[in-house]
Amino acid sequence: DQFKSSNKKIIKVGKIDFENIVKQQSIENKSIKDYYYENIASFQNEEKRLIDMLSFSNAGDETKKRIQEIKSNPKLFNEEIFSRGLKTDDVTLGFVNKSTSKDNENLRKLFNKENIGIYGPYETDLGIAIYRIREISAENQTTFSNAKSDIRNLLASERARNQTFKLL
Repeated sequence: DQFKSSNKKIIKVGKIDFENIVKQQSIENKSIKDYYYENIASFQNEEKRLIDMLSFSNAGDETKKRIQEIKSNPKLFNEEIFSRGLKTDDVTLGFVNKSTSKDNENLRKLFNKENIGIYGPYETDLGIAIYRIREISAENQTTFSNAKSDIRNLLASERARNQTFKLL
């Protein structure tokens, strides 16, 4: 009993507050401006459109009549999709960028349209098709003044990360 000691462990804990280190970083305006202009493409968004395509295998009078019905009543576009046993995801082209549409004449025509809606019929490899524009995301650019705060936080975080590794 004289030679027994209690099972004692000493644990030291350290805490590094990363957010506090980020706030302490001093970032010059020149660095922020340089980053913005070196990465200007990441602050520009080109025009995109959410487009669906519905193809018709024959170009007979019945098909032309159905296309006109769909164009005059846009709700019929979804009904046509469901009547074929499909879902909207099956006929969507997704968001199409203006720059990638240059290779497809029909898509180029759709980027000339100013409003959402149903357009066509256009000739395609699958027969005639109508297109539905569901959403238009206009081209825009984030200005330097709007991006300044985010860039400052990014650069400060990078410096703080390096400083944290040195502390560790």
